Amino acid sequence: MRQGVICMLIAALVLQLAGGVVAGGAEPLAMTTQETIRTVAVSGVPTALMRGARLPERMPSFHTDAACHLADSWQSWSGMVWFSSPDGEHISKPLPAGTVTEPGVYYYLGLVLEPDGLASFSDAPSVTVCGTTAAVQRLEDGRLFVCVRYGSDDGRLEGLLPETLPFRDVSRRAWYFESVAYAYRQGLMSGTGTTEFEPDTATSRAMLVQVLYRLAGQPAAAGGEFSDVGDGVWYADAVSWAAGAQIVNGYGNGRFGPDDPVTREQTAAILYRYAVWYDLAGDGEAPLSGYPDAGTVSSWARSAMGWAVGAGYLTGSAEDGAVLLRPQALAVRAQTAAILARFCRSMQKQEHIMPRADYFTARGTTVLYLPLDNRPVNDLRVEALADSTGMNVLLPPEDLYATRLDGQTTNANGTQYGDTHALLQWVLDNEDACDVLIVSMDQLLSGGLVNSRWEDGTDLTWEKDAIDTLSQIAARKPVYVFDTVMRLATTAGYQGLDSEAYRLFRSYGMAERGELTGHNLTVDNIIAGYPYGADGERIETTLDDELVEHYLAARARKLRLTDYLLRHAESFAACVVGVDDSAARISVQTNEIRYLQRLLGKNCALFCGTDELGMMAFTRAYADCAGWNSRLSVHYFGGYEDSVADAYDTSTLRESVEQHITALGAELVDWNEQSDAVVLVLTRGASSTECSRYLAAWEENCRNGVPTIVIDASSATQHLPQQLEDTSLQWLIGYSAWGTAANSVGIALSMGLTRLQWLQGEQDPQPEDSEAFARELIFAYMKDIAYCRYCRPTIKDLTPEGIEQALLRQNMTTRVETALKDTALVTGPDGVTDYVIPEFRLTDFSAPLGRSYEIRFRILFPNAGPWFTEQ
Repeated sequence: MRQGVICMLIAALVLQLAGGVVAGGAEPLAMTTQETIRTVAVSGVPTALMRGARLPERMPSFHTDAACHLADSWQSWSGMVWFSSPDGEHISKPLPAGTVTEPGVYYYLGLVLEPDGLASFSDAPSVTVCGTTAAVQRLEDGRLFVCVRYGSDDGRLEGLLPETLPFRDVSRRAWYFESVAYAYRQGLMSGTGTTEFEPDTATSRAMLVQVLYRLAGQPAAAGGEFSDVGDGVWYADAVSWAAGAQIVNGYGNGRFGPDDPVTREQTAAILYRYAVWYDLAGDGEAPLSGYPDAGTVSSWARSAMGWAVGAGYLTGSAEDGAVLLRPQALAVRAQTAAILARFCRSMQKQEHIMPRADYFTARGTTVLYLPLDNRPVNDLRVEALADSTGMNVLLPPEDLYATRLDGQTTNANGTQYGDTHALLQWVLDNEDACDVLIVSMDQLLSGGLVNSRWEDGTDLTWEKDAIDTLSQIAARKPVYVFDTVMRLATTAGYQGLDSEAYRLFRSYGMAERGELTGHNLTVDNIIAGYPYGADGERIETTLDDELVEHYLAARARKLRLTDYLLRHAESFAACVVGVDDSAARISVQTNEIRYLQRLLGKNCALFCGTDELGMMAFTRAYADCAGWNSRLSVHYFGGYEDSVADAYDTSTLRESVEQHITALGAELVDWNEQSDAVVLVLTRGASSTECSRYLAAWEENCRNGVPTIVIDASSATQHLPQQLEDTSLQWLIGYSAWGTAANSVGIALSMGLTRLQWLQGEQDPQPEDSEAFARELIFAYMKDIAYCRYCRPTIKDLTPEGIEQALLRQNMTTRVETALKDTALVTGPDGVTDYVIPEFRLTDFSAPLGRSYEIRFRILFPNAGPWFTEQ
């Protein structure tokens, strides 16, 4: 039974409850009306149900955009009623308000809408609830009954009806509708045409391996070649990958048979080999003897069939009163979608908890760190993280890695960028003095992030030798490296380029290029396609031809170096590639990103974001030193978590958060599972109601002693006064409201996970650790709230005196100071708060790159040493 049938069941139950009469004895509405309501958008209902919480009794923030309102009373409910279903098929009787929610159960919210005044609802109105599609039933008294569903796994509001599929041959009433919708939404299966899915068509070998290839994340293909798999066909990479992973083999005569149909038992065997390859198979295997046709299962497929049946991925079909396995029957596409949906959902529910030490200490460990550049987020903030753990950071002299923009004093070597050769020698000279190495490849190979966008050399011999040298060191000590995909634009204020050149280059980089796939996706082909649009014509620009050629040469150099790095990344403890300022569209970066994704190994990650990479590398190294694996659950507020994070990102905010968590070595768990800390995320576009919910959740976590990481990706200020006045910082372990979403995500998570691991596992905690963390917290609030959200938009004078006057005269600076001073911070897993933030003051202001976006200042405590901080 599927959701369309659920709608009819609930509607029938509602009509039965209403009894065909006007609720409460009211008279029917007049026939003469002033307005006919055809669409209604409802907001102000819960966007998720926390498992173990009570069902809400009222909706104080309920709102509609049409001439209607929530009924004051309906039967014995105040305009709303709850239902539940253990399986999405059988509906309960109405639940009393205050019922405690349970995991693994669907919950349905019914709302009775009443038109205002003389308005009336049309015969078939359309209703959305917080952006999700609702089921609608028009009652006999003229009111509407609206129903939405909350998922059984994550408790999220998902509406009652899935979005419309583009396939004309997939009926909403078909038993496989939800499975096809799931596979389609997850990007695992597509149509055989624009509007056809062909659910009854047999699944071919090529189709099946393509589905599993997408499920695996489209890893690098490294399998055999087959005479019947041509270069560039849509399944070529999938076949190569599947053969290399021994998930699907050829026939032994050099053929793969891509068009050959697969049977049900073959499907089970292939899925089983996939699960074994990724260590997901488990030990369960069901006996098949209860099925009348069990004897027809091929001997080579019995274990796989037993596994698939035992796990519930493959079910029998009823024929003439008997339930049969039908192992030799062809697996049609609808069945493949159903098997795949069951498998994926099962994997999402499994807990993959890694073993971790009860206690640890990394105190005294020395990290050799080569930063991206001399902006405070890249050097001083990493030092601050180290101070809060008792670890030591070994940095080269700033003059070796500093970036200087036009008009600033150059480095000692006479350049505006880092001294790459001197830096490599410094690494070699100090290898014996460190335990761990963290290296920015942009710094080591190009002299910093800014110059990596400008350097256009073609002889990469020295750079490749430098990568090889790091690989050799990695055989002796852990080495963490991070790199970037060159951003769309160049840098304003560097090498004579101004803000207009930045704008033109960004526009040029954003111009749509032709997309490369399969065997055509190579470094040489990507570079050859740089100057040309999707139509094959040269992209027009008013930029000087010589500047464009320089820009494209710099892109080519950067891509070739990252390609070489990822091909030699296996020896590193971790290798992360951040996509520098991007855009959610097909651009000059698109083919580069897709190509590099193919090269990612298990120790590699690629996602949008750059400035946070140094902090993330330290946090990952700290976790690895400690042998600690943290589990996080994430709650979103604002409603835009599934929209593009911001104008400089290609992924949604949710994807960005999940990618950063994975890259940090942590584990994302569902809301109803036990976690070590909770991440609260405020999205852009958040309403005042959503901001209030976000702050209320923050305060509730504090009352309940829940370690909390806060990511403010809203770029808003409306909630900040209330945040400073009403929210406690006692259990706050990470915070960021950086100007771009991905940076904010990485910074907050790095800060929070470092503190979380220290709180829960450090066997030798020292007061100095908490003092260093207090400085971090002060810096985060002063920088992100007082400076970025209030001072920066108007600051003109970037001299030390100008920065100080702008910040200290800002009223919000005083409010931040008041909120922080005398705050008790938790210092242990048992909730002990033996550190209180003392009085502090700010001093020694500067702007390292002469831009308002990067400033620094010191925080001074009475009787304590200074700690540098930044915007």
